[in-house]
Amino acid sequence: MLVKKIFSTSKILEGELTMYLEYDKINAFLSEASELMNTSKTMEDIFFLTMKRNLRNVAVEYFNEKGKLKHYRYSKMRSNTYAIASILNNLLLQKEKHRPIVLKLANNQHWGEIFWAILMTGYKPLLIDAKTSYEGTQNLINQSKAIAIVTDDMFHSDALK
Repeated sequence: MLVKKIFSTSKILEGELTMYLEYDKINAFLSEASELMNTSKTMEDIFFLTMKRNLRNVAVEYFNEKGKLKHYRYSKMRSNTYAIASILNNLLLQKEKHRPIVLKLANNQHWGEIFWAILMTGYKPLLIDAKTSYEGTQNLINQSKAIAIVTDDMFHSDALK
């Protein structure tokens, strides 16, 4: 009887610990959500809160050209995003904000940085699948009247001419 009693007490304590850990996660989520609720709920607010909350965490894992797993932290993502936004601002000189910037990149660790940088400059990103043909890309650029294209596809260097 004594052995059974200890076993049940142990199970109860384990259950309480699990509930406490779940409560802690829920409480942290609600705290972060309330922080966002106290903002204007813009993409800018989402970016700043995400970076603030995760600055030391890994944002992206990827394999380099040698097949080695690499980690890319939010702190690096944040500084690169600001640098890319500055470059875009200098290149475009804040012209024609109503026109989108095409983002046509294969998935890589810099995609998110460029996406956020486009938003930071006040432009809207037009996301195009990296596998879209030259003609398809050209058609989307013409329809949207895009002001610029960010791509790693060497065949689109003349897309906006």
